[in-house]
Amino acid sequence: MAEEDSMALRQISIASTISADDYDFSDQEDFSQPEEVVATEDDEARCLTLEELAQDQLEAIDDVNSIFEISPGAARALLAHCNWDKEKLLEKYYNGDSEDMLFNEAHVVNPRKIARTEQEGPVTCGICTCDYDAAETMSLECGHRFCTMCWENHISTQVTAGNPFVECPEGGCKVQVDELTVTRMLKDPELLTRFKHAICRAYIANNPLLSGCPQPDCPNAIKVRRAEARTVRCTCGFRFCFACRRRDHDPLPCALLQVWNQKTTDEGETARYLAVNTKDCPKCNVVIEKNGGCNHMTCRVAACKYEFCWICLGPWSAHSGSYYQCNRYTEHAEADKKRNESRAALDRYLFYFQRYQNHENSIKLEDQLRRAVARRQDELQRQDRTWIEVQYLQDALDALSVCRTALKTSYCFAYFTIRNAHLDLFEIHQSSLEAATEDLSHMLENKGGEEATAKAAILDKTAYCRQLRTVLVKFVKEGLEMGAWNLTDRARALCMPH
Repeated sequence: MAEEDSMALRQISIASTISADDYDFSDQEDFSQPEEVVATEDDEARCLTLEELAQDQLEAIDDVNSIFEISPGAARALLAHCNWDKEKLLEKYYNGDSEDMLFNEAHVVNPRKIARTEQEGPVTCGICTCDYDAAETMSLECGHRFCTMCWENHISTQVTAGNPFVECPEGGCKVQVDELTVTRMLKDPELLTRFKHAICRAYIANNPLLSGCPQPDCPNAIKVRRAEARTVRCTCGFRFCFACRRRDHDPLPCALLQVWNQKTTDEGETARYLAVNTKDCPKCNVVIEKNGGCNHMTCRVAACKYEFCWICLGPWSAHSGSYYQCNRYTEHAEADKKRNESRAALDRYLFYFQRYQNHENSIKLEDQLRRAVARRQDELQRQDRTWIEVQYLQDALDALSVCRTALKTSYCFAYFTIRNAHLDLFEIHQSSLEAATEDLSHMLENKGGEEATAKAAILDKTAYCRQLRTVLVKFVKEGLEMGAWNLTDRARALCMPH
C-alpha cells in the first residue's frame, strides 16, 4: 500500500481576551489547518480508500497468522468475531476460553482438529442429489460436500443478496466460506466487485476504530487510534462526527443533537403555540386567536356571537364595559399562570431556534458566495497568479463554513443550559466568534481594494476565526468534563459524566 505523506496538526490555544489585531498570520504557510482531526495519514486519523481498507485487513490478518499459524480465512473470522481487536482476541485465546469454543463462536472449525481424509468413489450432492466424482465436489472444514455448480450458485445467491459472510449450505451449519474460496468461485466480475465492497463494509461496521464517510457515493472510511466523539474530515471534504456519523456538530454533544433534532421536528411545538396564543370560545368551543389589543372578544361563528373577556373567559356583560373587574385571583388564575410559563418556555425556544436557523440559512446561501469566489480565483489566475497563491480564498470559505456550523450548534447547546457564570463566559466566546465570522463573510463578498492588502486581511481573519472556534469548542467540552455547566435535568442525564 502506498503511504501518503504525513501531515501534522497543530493545535492553537488562545486566551479569552484574544484580539484579531494582536496576530498576523499572513506569512505562515499552515494557517489554514483546520482544528478538527483531518483524516489524512497522521497520528490521529487516516482516510482509507477501498483498496487501503482491504490492505489494512490483510495486515491485521498477517499479524494474527504470525502468532496462531492458521489459515487467513480462519484468522479473518476470529478477528471479525472480536471486532478486529487483536488484543481482545489474544486475551480470549490465552485466558479462559477454550480453543474449540472460540472457533465455534467465530463460525469456523479449529484447523488443528480437522481430520484430513481423501474422498473415494462417487459423491451425492446434498443440494441437487446428483452423483459426482470427488474431483467435481467441494467441502469446507465441516465436511459437508456439494457439487461445484451448486457451490457456485449458492455463493452467487448470497453475494447478490449483499451478504459478505457466506455460510455452508447444509442446514444448521454455520461454518463460513473463506474469502479466497468465494473469490475463486465467483465468475461474474460485477458480483466479485460487489463482494469486495461488502467485505469492506462489514470490516468498517465491525471495527470500532473505523467509520465510513456518510457522504453519498463516497466509499472512503476514517480510521482513528481512539474511538471517541470528535469531528473528522474525509478527503472528499465532508466533515462529520466520528461517533454518530452526523454532519459536524461541535460543540453540541451527540446525545443533545438527537434531542434537538427531535424537538425541531416535533409537532408538539405547534400545539404549544396554539396553547399559548389561542383560547376556546366559552360557549361553542371554537378555537379563537386574538388579533388585536382589546380584551373584549366576540366569537365570529354566526350561530354564536358570544361576547367574553380574553383574560378570564367570563361573559363581557359582567365586566360593566371594563375588563379590570377580573383582576382578582381565583382558581382560574392558576391556568393563566401555567399559560404564561408555557409562553415563556416557547419564547426561549424560539430565541435559540431562530439563531440556529439563521446560521443554517447562511450556510445554504453561501453556496452563491462559493461560486463567486471560484470566479474570483479564476480571474486572479488569468492575471498570472498561481493556483497556490489564490488558494487562500478557498481556505477562507472552508473556515467560514466550519465557524458557522459551530455557531449554529452552539445555540442548540445554549438552549439546554441554565444561566450561570459559565454560560456568561460562553456567550462572550460565542459573540466574539459571531462577529469575526461576519467580518470574514463581508471580506469575501467585498471585491474592492488592493488585492495584496485584501489577501493579508483575509489570511489574518481566517486564522483568527479558526482560533475562536477552537476556543469555543474547547470551552464547552472542558466545562462538561469539569461539571461546570448548569444543564437542564434531561441534558444533565445525557451529558454529564457519571
